[in-house]
Amino acid sequence: MGNIQVNHSLDPDRRILHYMSFYDLIELLKFNQAFFTPVERPQRQSILKAAEKWHRPATKGAITLQSWSIPAEENLADWGEHASTQPRVCIVSSIRALAQSLFTDDTTSIFIEPARHPGAVRKTAAGAPPAARRPAVRPDGLCAIAVSHAVPTCSSIKPSGMHLLVDLKTLLAGVIVPPDASVRFMDLVSKLVQESAWVSVTRASRMRQARAGGFSTGP
Repeated sequence: MGNIQVNHSLDPDRRILHYMSFYDLIELLKFNQAFFTPVERPQRQSILKAAEKWHRPATKGAITLQSWSIPAEENLADWGEHASTQPRVCIVSSIRALAQSLFTDDTTSIFIEPARHPGAVRKTAAGAPPAARRPAVRPDGLCAIAVSHAVPTCSSIKPSGMHLLVDLKTLLAGVIVPPDASVRFMDLVSKLVQESAWVSVTRASRMRQARAGGFSTGP
């Protein structure tokens, strides 16, 4: 809701997943705040190089971002890459809902852009050698990149990052807990979510781990 631009190559109805700590979930549910991570200098240069189509003034502000995954299958949530000592959850949304749920002011612009994980490849034919492989056409995820002119330089961003107000009912389509989450954790997350939004809370299962390296979602 504001100065938000979505890359035209993205399907606005595509389901997206955002992995977050339990503490970030509390901030989202209780205070309607979406957390954006500070961008360090090497990553900042990479973002600016990839964003040549942006208006030049938009790339001179402080940059933070929020990363989302685009699952290869509609029912797939990969927890293998998100190991953490902190309790974590995964929220479910869509590209359209993300763009429509964020609130910005006159000093902040949001650019929703496709992203690919390094090394993501697709074979051109069965048994093709590595040299014949090329990057997958469909992005593995996307970044919601916030450019703020309220602070003049990247170094001015606080280590805690930046929070933006979000319309929770627009953003949230579901919540997924890890496959090994305790019953108590599942119940706690369910209670917290139901207080703020009428969406389902499900547990990721390990049914597809051996074949796909990921986990399908299930009740």
